[in-house]
Amino acid sequence: MVFAYRLEHSLDLKVARIFNVYGPGMAPSDGRVISTFIAQAISGKDVDIFGDGTATRSFQFVNDCIDGIHSLMESEWRGGPINVGSEAEMSITSLAQLIVRKVALKIGRPPVGIRYGDGMPDDPVRRRPECSLAKSVLCWTTKVGIAEGLDQTIAWHLRKSLLVQSPPCPSL
Repeated sequence: MVFAYRLEHSLDLKVARIFNVYGPGMAPSDGRVISTFIAQAISGKDVDIFGDGTATRSFQFVNDCIDGIHSLMESEWRGGPINVGSEAEMSITSLAQLIVRKVALKIGRPPVGIRYGDGMPDDPVRRRPECSLAKSVLCWTTKVGIAEGLDQTIAWHLRKSLLVQSPPCPSL
């Protein structure tokens, strides 16, 4: 629709397809896998995985996504959509294990468990964007690895949970 509108009205429009963005500022209850796993692990609940955990996803840190979109908007590109994402894949089980370990280390408590449940209907087994166009046209690729990005995201969630649980300061 965007491209038809662009052609009809001779507009300079660009489309970025973004994939699995995460980072500080995510609402713990937004329903995305990283925020859900972090919130469960911080609260001491086992992490719930739908399916057998072998499905793979590619996650990109929010700063990388912003840089990719900015690169696209500043470029001379006039073609179709450009995928802005990480091509690094990991299984949902590997993601859960990494988050559980990192949260346990940060809060000094034993890791929570991981529970497997029924899979989601029609959930794709693999989601990995093909980003060669972003690399060649925008000279852009992700920079922040999942371990570093999770460290920043978990730290933010821990600060947020402490703020929510802290009593208000008494009036002076």
